[in-house]
Amino acid sequence: PWSVLESFVWPTMTPNCERRRESTVATQSLMLINRDLMIQCASDLAARVRRDATENDADGDTERAIMRLWKIVYGRDPSTNERHEASEFLA
Repeated sequence: PWSVLESFVWPTMTPNCERRRESTVATQSLMLINRDLMIQCASDLAARVRRDATENDADGDTERAIMRLWKIVYGRDPSTNERHEASEFLA
């Protein structure tokens, strides 16, 4: 998995890294979109959210899925605007 960091020009970790230079390049985005690891992680996350959202209700609920996704990814509830945008995206 460390090879994933090569596209991000990861800093030398010995003895320590106090500051990292900014290095955003197009290949970083392309690597994240196309990399098998990222696709598998996204698929696993979707399955987890789907499973959690339907835990007590066979049909599940889009609102419940959005709330669960935000808790997993961001560690917080989504704002009203974020919930609205996510609902529109999933519609």
